[in-house]
Order: sequence, then C-alpha cells, then structure tokens
Amino acid sequence: MAVCRACHSYKVKRLVITSSVAAVMEQRPENRPLTWTEEHWSDPEYQLTTSPYFLSKTLAEQAAWNYLKDLPDEEKFEMVTINPSLVIGKPLHTHDGFASGEIV
Repeated sequence: MAVCRACHSYKVKRLVITSSVAAVMEQRPENRPLTWTEEHWSDPEYQLTTSPYFLSKTLAEQAAWNYLKDLPDEEKFEMVTINPSLVIGKPLHTHDGFASGEIV
C-alpha cells in the first residue's frame, strides 16, 4: 500500500504491479470457471486452508485495486497487474515456500 500511496502523492501516471496467479485462480475445484476474466479473484477462505502466501497475494492485490477505486476520479492513476504463474531466476533469498524456485 505504501507504493500506491506514494504514486498518489507524487502524481505518478502509471503503476505496474507484479502479483501472482495465486491472486486470481486459487478456487475450490468445484468453483473453478471455464473462462477466467479480470473479475475473478481467488477464494480467501479456501486459501486459508492451502497457503498463507497465496492468501497474501490475493489480499494485497485487492487492497491496491480498492485504494485506486476509492480515489477521486481526478486523482486516479493508471494501474495494471501482471499475474505470472512461474518466475524463473535466482532468488534474492532462500526459504521454504518459494514455489517457483522449488519447481526449477
């Protein structure tokens, strides 16, 4: 949220957020749609049973979009999120739970 507030304060025109597919596709199997749109979010209650990391991605992205929505129209900036399913590269840290790193 600090980045969103800074963008607002300094009148930044565009913000790109690297989020995660975890923010939009984590659903109970019986609730998964055939087609996904920008209206879809992961199910936080389901994420409580799967992964705190996935839940944090959902809540963080939703908070950013809500912040932007609540700004007066004349103070809004452009925002887009990218939701990759896999990130490849050397991690800045090592710990359990680095899902992409574990796959590689």
